[in-house]
Amino acid sequence: MKINWPTKKLGEVCELVRGTEPGSESYFEEPNKNTIRFIRVGDLSGKMDNPKFVSKELDNLIMVRPEEILISFDGTPGVVSKGWDGAVASGIRVIRNIKPEILKGFLFYHLQTPRVQEVIKFYTTGVTILHASRAISHIEVILPVLNIQHQIVERLDAIRKVQELNDKQIALADELFRSLLQREMEPRGKNWEMKRLGDVCNRVQQTHPKNVFKEKFRYIDIESINPKTNTIIGVKLIEIDNAPSRARKPVKEGDTVFATTRPYLKNIAYVSPEFDNCIASTGFCVIRAKGDLLEPKFLFFMSLSEPFISKVLVYQRGASYPAVPDSNIYNIKIPLPPFSTQRQIVEKLQAIQGYKKKLLEQKQKLQELFESCLDKAMEGELVN
Repeated sequence: MKINWPTKKLGEVCELVRGTEPGSESYFEEPNKNTIRFIRVGDLSGKMDNPKFVSKELDNLIMVRPEEILISFDGTPGVVSKGWDGAVASGIRVIRNIKPEILKGFLFYHLQTPRVQEVIKFYTTGVTILHASRAISHIEVILPVLNIQHQIVERLDAIRKVQELNDKQIALADELFRSLLQREMEPRGKNWEMKRLGDVCNRVQQTHPKNVFKEKFRYIDIESINPKTNTIIGVKLIEIDNAPSRARKPVKEGDTVFATTRPYLKNIAYVSPEFDNCIASTGFCVIRAKGDLLEPKFLFFMSLSEPFISKVLVYQRGASYPAVPDSNIYNIKIPLPPFSTQRQIVEKLQAIQGYKKKLLEQKQKLQELFESCLDKAMEGELVN
């Protein structure tokens, strides 16, 4: 049952300090003793893989400490974060001078509630009378008494700690997988044959989807691949008449789809049974193992290994859109252990992947639990 706690405007319980933009000419790609991290909206949302640094000597920088709360209002609005140390970009506000009537931890969680998030996104993406930066300060904040705020923070903190432990276990599983992959795929001292990939694989011929399907087909493009899990996470159902010009490569269960554009990003996936009989983009090299020579899952794991990626990158061409032709990939030589050894290696690597899959499922459940508890807490259902 919802409790009618008193409320105040966000601007009445804290100060919102806007970050600054020193200009792209002030960026450094690598840190040095005279630079600091420049925190952008993409950093907060986890979508920035190229950190920037700026000179400590700039006069207009807004610095943030790890204990301070950050919230984004541009790009990806509503991202609430803390734990950062550096200079803050203009799309971010730093929450400072929080009044004694509200706990920092409570405010941190309150800003993540769906209601507040919807208001932030409305102000930053909708057409409103007030300027977004001013309007945000008018967000309504609930103010339970401090002992209730303490209870809510303690319960949500407990879930967060379990989530952090789960994330560490996922990171350890990734590290173990990479270590085992490197060790198992190392051919030195094992008397393995070296074979051209094209000699142990069947080349997939391009075709128009209308030659395979009558009305609709399932399409795998780069967006269909999750490079963090190296899985296909979804396909697009497309009518034949609207087939993209790049939709030309039929795939089957057991194939490996290897993105040839920016191969260092490892947009690579194994075609599991549910994605059998799809059409892939020509942006992939579809690698189909000859079943009597190469175990399909071994081929997939081989394609993820650093030695294989390194060989691919030798053939990469193009500055703005670096890519590798399929023919170069098929010319790469790979170590080929006996079939029984391939299966043993696959079993070891799949065991780690299975463990990581369970951890990822647990991560999803923990996030659902957190969101449910957050909602109930702000409705007064988790406190005495």
